[in-house]
Amino acid sequence: MRVRMLGIMLFIVMITSFAFAEPARDEKAASSPGGVRIVQFSGKLVAQLYQPGVINSYNKIGLFLTHPNSNYFDHSLVKYMTERGFTVMVANTRYTDHKLADIYWDNVALDMKAAISYYKNLPGIEKIILIGHSGGGPASAFYQNIAENGAAVGQGPEKIWPLGNNLNGLPKADGLILLDSHLGYAFAQLVNYDPSVVSEGPLAPQEIDRSLDMYAEANGFSATGSVYTDEWKARYYLGQYKRNDQLLNFALGRWDALKNKTANYPDSEPLVIPRLSSRLFLSDLTAFSHTKKAYPLLSVRGVENTVIQSVRTAGIDKNGRLSGESNNRNYADGVVATDIVNFLSTLAIKVNSNFKITADDIIGVDFNSSNTSTPGNLEGVHVPVLIMSMTAHYWIVPSEIEYEHTASKDKTLVYVEGASHGLSESAPKYGDTQAMIADCITNWVSQRY
Repeated sequence: MRVRMLGIMLFIVMITSFAFAEPARDEKAASSPGGVRIVQFSGKLVAQLYQPGVINSYNKIGLFLTHPNSNYFDHSLVKYMTERGFTVMVANTRYTDHKLADIYWDNVALDMKAAISYYKNLPGIEKIILIGHSGGGPASAFYQNIAENGAAVGQGPEKIWPLGNNLNGLPKADGLILLDSHLGYAFAQLVNYDPSVVSEGPLAPQEIDRSLDMYAEANGFSATGSVYTDEWKARYYLGQYKRNDQLLNFALGRWDALKNKTANYPDSEPLVIPRLSSRLFLSDLTAFSHTKKAYPLLSVRGVENTVIQSVRTAGIDKNGRLSGESNNRNYADGVVATDIVNFLSTLAIKVNSNFKITADDIIGVDFNSSNTSTPGNLEGVHVPVLIMSMTAHYWIVPSEIEYEHTASKDKTLVYVEGASHGLSESAPKYGDTQAMIADCITNWVSQRY
């Protein structure tokens, strides 16, 4: 498959209820160049429709932005895209401001269905393009895969938790844009497992192996850049595989008990998982450090085609804070309190004993075992796809993996030098990276729609 280079000479930057719910009311809201309308659907689903700030050929393009549980009403991209003439709908799902542990994955697509069905019927809107930023990436790729291929694509024997048939009939989008998307919520759960937990307890670990504590200086930890040996990292990733396998088998066993009516409850059972703030790559800068191949890199210098190098710093998570021992051990940041059904639906994935993260790859993960998996869902997406990745964050290698899994013959992967996960520049020297991203999206759209 050929790499669409976005016409690089033109690309020098100048500088996205279980059933369909009809909207209950429209209201006027304040502050957008072209105005904002609030659309309240039944239940907790609510959207804001931002009108374009100028009249041009982009007015007919509807951008759709959502996230499973984050409030994106103040997303910075809205201003940039409406100023360029796009209509933008931002939808907050029923899970907005909830924890991931509360999410039943099928419902995310059903909420998107209601909002997109409404959006498609608006006068003047001819095309809908999904934009998935961060956790919105897994949701948008999932939605489009099911919309194109039906629920059956998520019901195969490889899936831990098959989709329901009520996901058939989703209206398709006309394009998909991923902005610093992660690899899915089940993968995010996997890499957070603390492998020093040797034995799970009902509320707290029963046995801890300190030799696998990533935050121990004796094992190589440093808040400014850890140095772990290859042998120790191999033991660490093997420990994460073992803990994942133990929890997955336990949850599947409890699901069998629920089906056989021998469980403690008729519908689901509680599941408490402690010590879940242990992403080794946050402090190990050798992980996710460069791509395998060369891709377009946007910067203040223009566009160049090069192997992408990470410029991220150690230990910074998406909220700009250092992860550490306290996060891993406390309740607010280090514990997932969920239930068997939601765990299997949203947070479970299969890996093998070869699991590891390297400088330019992820090995041993069955991305098709979870319906939250971005790479797995992209295998069923055939509309044009634009993937943009921020080099001051840690998803540069996952973005390349997503690109490689994308089925579309019209797919493009672009990196933005020095951009943070929030899309803004990580330092002044990198220029206005949000404007670069907005111009990139505009150029990409103009060549296709």
